[in-house]
Amino acid sequence: MVTSAMPAKCGRCAVFKLNMDDLRKSANCKVQIPANAANAANFSCTADVTPKKLAGIAELAGSGDSTNAAAQAMGSIAEPALVGLATAKSAPMPDPDRWYWPYSLAMRGAEIDVLIERTALFSRRGLSALDAELLADKLVNRDREGDDRRLCLECAHLNRPAGALHCAQWQRAGLGAPGVPAGLHLMLQRCNGFEDQNPQRTTS
Repeated sequence: MVTSAMPAKCGRCAVFKLNMDDLRKSANCKVQIPANAANAANFSCTADVTPKKLAGIAELAGSGDSTNAAAQAMGSIAEPALVGLATAKSAPMPDPDRWYWPYSLAMRGAEIDVLIERTALFSRRGLSALDAELLADKLVNRDREGDDRRLCLECAHLNRPAGALHCAQWQRAGLGAPGVPAGLHLMLQRCNGFEDQNPQRTTS
């Protein structure tokens, strides 16, 4: 709480100060106050004060509202560096994929998402976790090369009743029966009955 009835005055820059103890505690204060100062005339201020700022501080000092007057007065003397930090526009976030495919062999975020999705799908359709991941990884290169061949495992018409793979479009696929021959589901091929399990998927 401020105890001075009249505002003190800095001898160097004529900034009005209300209480030296409050000034010492202010986080924004750059005033150099000797520990044994008897009055405000014994300390010097290094703040950059314009006449407009000075007038505002003087008005604040004479307002009679002494609760936070000293802190508010010092807060109005803003350091240019701090003002710049507060008003500077945030820099745009860099593209997280800027160092990945096609600029390197590393997978982009969209490719990683598709790989995870395919790995889960292939696992549900009978492949081990390791085989499912290896196969999904191979399909990353297929997509990059623009190869239009597909796997039965990617098809919406493939089902697995009782553990055996069956094709719901076996006639359009040119099969002699609904059952998928061993190994055919792991071969890249062009099929008239193919329909992507996830038509919304994109790796672009």
